[in-house]
Order: sequence, then C-alpha cells, then structure tokens
Amino acid sequence: MKCYRNITTDEVVYKEAAEEYVLNELGITVIPKGKNGEMTQLQLENIEETINWFFSGNWIEEDIYDEDVPDLEYELELADREYQEGLDRKWGL
Repeated sequence: MKCYRNITTDEVVYKEAAEEYVLNELGITVIPKGKNGEMTQLQLENIEETINWFFSGNWIEEDIYDEDVPDLEYELELADREYQEGLDRKWGL
C-alpha cells in the first residue's frame, strides 16, 4: 500500500485518498467540464500535477507493508455486510 508521510508532522495520507485530501486542503472544488459530466483530460492532468506539487514539499512517498494496516476496501465490505445482516434479522428476512 502506498502513502505519503509528512516528515515534520508524521501525518499519513494513503495514495487512494490523495486527490480528495489535496483538493480539500487547498479548498478547491472541481466542476467537470467534459461531456456527460465527466472531467476533461486537461482537468485530470491539472489535478494530477496539483497532487504532485502538494506532496513535493515536506512529504515522502512510502510503501507500507505492515500487516496491522487494515485493507480499507475489505473492512468497508465487511461492515456493509454486517449492517445488511443486522437489517435482515431485524425485519425477519
């Protein structure tokens, strides 16, 4: 799993969350300008360059191999399944 780690604060931002994190930190809202509400190629390139610029300062890119780090996608699927099973039991399904 890849992440960015701030060398002064030790804050970690996972690569999957980097776009949302950067745009939020900079206060940027992107309105898709392409057909069917999609981002244009230029918008995608600009977002990527903004992410690269943001993490070029006090951040280093790392690979995390720690087995204690949860697989977020798996954890979300598990929580959703448990929630659904709880609803099924509640409603007798």
